[in-house]
Parts: sequence; C-alpha cells; structure tokens
Amino acid sequence: MEQNKILLSICIPTYNRADVLRDVLEKITSDPAFDQEVEIIISDNHSTDHTKEVALPFQDKYPNVFYYRNTSNLPDKNFAIALNYGKGEYLKLQNDYIFYREGKLSLMKEHIRKNLERKKPLFFYQKVKGGKKYKNQELICNSLDEFISIISFRCTWINNFGCWRQHFKNLDDKERCVSYLLSQVDWTYRVVLNQQGAVIISDKITERMPSSMGSRGGYNYWKVHIENYYKIMQEFVKSKDIALSTYNKDRKYSLTRYSDRYVRFILLPKEGHSYEATDSLQYFWKYYKDIPIFYLIILEIGTIYLGKSIHQMFRRLLSKVRI
Repeated sequence: MEQNKILLSICIPTYNRADVLRDVLEKITSDPAFDQEVEIIISDNHSTDHTKEVALPFQDKYPNVFYYRNTSNLPDKNFAIALNYGKGEYLKLQNDYIFYREGKLSLMKEHIRKNLERKKPLFFYQKVKGGKKYKNQELICNSLDEFISIISFRCTWINNFGCWRQHFKNLDDKERCVSYLLSQVDWTYRVVLNQQGAVIISDKITERMPSSMGSRGGYNYWKVHIENYYKIMQEFVKSKDIALSTYNKDRKYSLTRYSDRYVRFILLPKEGHSYEATDSLQYFWKYYKDIPIFYLIILEIGTIYLGKSIHQMFRRLLSKVRI
C-alpha cells in the first residue's frame, strides 16, 4: 500500500443524532487502528439539531475526518452520497449509532488488506444463517444464490453494506431502489452478481452506542423488510439471476424471524419500539400464505392478541371497581 493511500472509508450518513454521533466519533477516533489508512466521512442529511457543531471540531482535529452537509433532506439518497465521498479502497457504510468493538477495526483492516489484490466482494456480517457454527469465520460463496442462502434478509441493515470503491463506482442507476428504502440490498445483489461471489466475514465487529438506546422505528418495518425486500428479489428472479428455489427457501427462513419481530415489536413491545404496523398482516399473507407453518404462526399471533385483549379488558373492569 503506497504511503498516504486510504485503505478504508467509514461512511456515516446522519440526521438529527448529534449527541450520539459525538459518542461514535470519539470511540472511532480513539481506536488505535484509526490511523492514516482510515478516513471518516460524515454526510449530514440537513439536520436541524447541532450535528454540524459536533462534527466540525473532529474535522478540525483530524485530517482524515470529513464533514459534508446536504442542502436539503434527501432521505435514503444520503447513503449513496456518503459512499461517493469516500476515497478509500474499501467503502464501509455505517449507521450513525454504531461503533467498533475493541480490536475489531484493526481486524476489519486486516481482512480488507488480505483481499485487496483480488478484490472479491467483501462483507462484514454480525450474524449469518447457521449462527454460532460460523462465528468468527471467513465464508466463501461463488454465486448470488449461495450468498442469499448464507445471508438472507440481513442485507437489509445498512451497517452490513460495504464494497470496494471501484465496484460501487461501476454500479449504474444507484438510486433505482431508493423508494423501497433498501438501496443497500440492490447494491449488494448487483456487486455479488457482477463479481460472481463474495467473501463474508462472520464476526460481531460493531455494537450499538448505549446513548442511542431510545426509540426504535418510525417506519413500517414489515412493508420495508417483507414487501420491499421481496419486490427487489423478485426482479432478480425474473431476470434469472436468482433461482426461484432460492427465493422460496428464503421466504421460509424469513417467515419465523419476521413473525417473531411482529410479536416483540407490536404485540408485546419493549420500551423504545415505535414501528408502524399498517397492513403488516397483509404483507405476511401475501408472501407466506403458501407455507404451511404460516397458519400455525397466525394462530400463535391470534392467541397472543386475544390474551392481551382479555387482560386489558379485565384491567379496565378492575379500574371501575370501588373498594
């Protein structure tokens, strides 16, 4: 690697998370692996809070921290904007509430350096299908179908996206799936397809910043992660770039995971979950009705809902009883 050449660009699109962003930047810039080979790109999506006042001191202090601010709010278009600012060999998209666990930034750089010459698509995933069986492993897949069989819906999280700058530059029409709020899925599929495979690092490299543990949601989780996710995949099935059998296996795998989230986020929500649920069960019906276990899951959801309703009814009755 020639001197002063950037190995890794950490690209952070952000909006109205100034204090969390400060914590993230402090964590990354204090990491021993944050050196001249790493740059941080902050792409502010026209925040209305004090994001600019948080970011500029880091830019002033570190020559490899760069702050940019959009002239208007561009929702998910900001992901591509952040990546396009990167000058590193490898571009890593990162949520503005994520930091690297001890020693993991260094580990990520090692994997990037190891794959630098051949430039096989490289991805870092916290979890893959198979769970602990593949923990801390380097997995090789030789087709988009193999990739999906390992990753499934986990490619919907923007923090799991990263690719070689040249591969990203070669993608045309980068905004074609921006209305689905899942451009990163489309980019991932096309990068893997174009290069006929990928290297997947299965390791818990990042963590969520404790200061960000407030409200989660603000959008319809099931419309995005079921309806939009499978709309994107269907286009690749139509072009025969993804096998129909792969699509069907993925639906079977995702059904129990998404129904579990429906129970945890909607029926029995924990503090901090605020997902919209409009038409959510219709999305389940549309994409899973041909899978036998779907009907057991609907029975489970109905039982939980009925139990919750009965509980609430008794609480109302008790509240009216005067002792």
